[in-house]
Amino acid sequence: ASVTDEAGNTVNAPRWFIKGFPDRGIDGELWIDRGKFEDVSALARRHNPIEEEWKKVKFMAFDLPYDLAPFNDRFITLTNLVKETNTQHLRLVKQSEIKSKEDLGRYLSMIVSKGGEGVMLHKKDSLYQAKRSRDLQKLKPLYDSEATVLRYIDGKGKYQGQTGVTLPRT
Repeated sequence: ASVTDEAGNTVNAPRWFIKGFPDRGIDGELWIDRGKFEDVSALARRHNPIEEEWKKVKFMAFDLPYDLAPFNDRFITLTNLVKETNTQHLRLVKQSEIKSKEDLGRYLSMIVSKGGEGVMLHKKDSLYQAKRSRDLQKLKPLYDSEATVLRYIDGKGKYQGQTGVTLPRT
């Protein structure tokens, strides 16, 4: 077993982390906690894993990319694989069935209030696709606001002849 990122690059996880993982492809993500994406990303890019840091990491499984069954059946298979593995750092991403637009709005609000950026929506009878599609979409709240442009500044260097920007110092 090995861990690769979405580009197919090997993630140098400690051997103990992947020991006992199922011997088949699992789609998921390395996870520490909300707001810790940069920490996980730094861990995944290291050539030499730092054991103590990996103790905080979970692999959150959400699909089986090489299974030809519809999602509901794949998820049942994945649930059984995770249970059989009985490894603390291999976990299943919770799935919730949404019955109405109102339920979806409430669920999205709850996830965002807990620090999540949105929810993934999929059709339960969809076949696996390694991309967003009509069957797999990300729903995030739309944040919109008004602003007033106070002035334009000429760009410098490679942005010469274009509009530049000066950010306030903090």
